[in-house]
Amino acid sequence: MDAVEWRVIQDPATAQAALQAGEADVYYNTSAKVARDFASGSEFEVVRFEAANGAAGAALYIAGNDPESPWASIGVRRALGYAIDRHSIVDSLLFGYGIPTNQYAVPGSWAYNDDVKIGYDPQKAKELLAAAGFGGGFATTLNTPNNPDDVQLATAVQSYLAKVGIEARLNVVDAAKHREMTGAQGSWDGLILYPLRIDTDPSWNMVRNFSSRGTNTRSTARVPEFDELLKASRSVPDFAAKRDVTLQLQKKAFDEYALAAPLYAGIATTVKRKSIADDGFHRTFMVYWTPENARMTR
Repeated sequence: MDAVEWRVIQDPATAQAALQAGEADVYYNTSAKVARDFASGSEFEVVRFEAANGAAGAALYIAGNDPESPWASIGVRRALGYAIDRHSIVDSLLFGYGIPTNQYAVPGSWAYNDDVKIGYDPQKAKELLAAAGFGGGFATTLNTPNNPDDVQLATAVQSYLAKVGIEARLNVVDAAKHREMTGAQGSWDGLILYPLRIDTDPSWNMVRNFSSRGTNTRSTARVPEFDELLKASRSVPDFAAKRDVTLQLQKKAFDEYALAAPLYAGIATTVKRKSIADDGFHRTFMVYWTPENARMTR
């Protein structure tokens, strides 16, 4: 090809229409709904990235460092992980284009700890709340960005929390406010939806989100023992030691201390005409591709 022209179209419906009308050949990084709409056609191919490295998903981050909040209790934070049906969310909201997970890794990867057994169990959630002194439930705030997909997800989470006695009031904010709340100087009350990113080294994101040196999600609980383990994880001598400390971090972050509640890793999707070849979209890392090899067969 002589050139590749990128068009930035903010509205997904407009971008989808442009692809269908032949005004574009590739729709990069689509929503799950767009991927579903094109999946059954004969003219287009949906490229799925299921290895997850570099993929973004969603998690609930908890304001656990406020001693006056119910979320300061580890038992209450642990209850959150059992209150939400991750598999149903992936099936109903993402049309299957996602991987449910309860930690900073996906099942089957080297960093995934099988001993983290958190899954949908509303009865266990109620028991944990009762043991923590909140058997009668409580009210909280669930902060979410104002884009439609996040609001839809937050509404689903709100419904699950209601079933275990937690009344979550939605606070819908614009992107700038959300960045402020989750930034180095920001804070929030209750819960906030924030991206879950799957990377080769999970501890990198744990440092940013959970350590005393972190720059993101500063309202999460800060645990000295976890902080020390994080520091140790950055200087291990070999991969075997790295894997061992990473599995410990997963267990402590999302089970023992319940610093956040990961929900799913997204399966990145790109829709392209079947006449586009060797583009390399989503083959090795979510944002990598091979424009130097891309060609059109028609």
